[in-house]
Amino acid sequence: MKAMWLMLVLVLLWMGKARGEEFSEAMARSLIAEAIEIRESGIRIASIVEGSKKSEDGFEARTVIRVTAVHPVIGDKGLGRRVRCYDFTHSPRYGWFHQEIRESRGGEEVWIWSENEGRVIVR
Repeated sequence: MKAMWLMLVLVLLWMGKARGEEFSEAMARSLIAEAIEIRESGIRIASIVEGSKKSEDGFEARTVIRVTAVHPVIGDKGLGRRVRCYDFTHSPRYGWFHQEIRESRGGEEVWIWSENEGRVIVR
């Protein structure tokens, strides 16, 4: 019986390690700052909520962190603030990461800002 409990504890500990570093407000600020190219000090985090997300094609990511942040933007009338939600997912390669699909002259690209690899552009 003790061996079974020990095995269960080891599996739970391993599963926790597989998810990587615990998501934090500091990590959110750092990755968002890199994505929008501003200083971390200009970003205010309103909330960090754990959940899941289903895409239009039916794919579901079960471990998603949604961060609601307020940060400065330069607009037509000068400096202003924007409230935006950023969804972070976890993978063994990237750790916690946020991604966007962007248009370029050659077509679409995937931009990724990650805990483990920093900024990655997949063309």
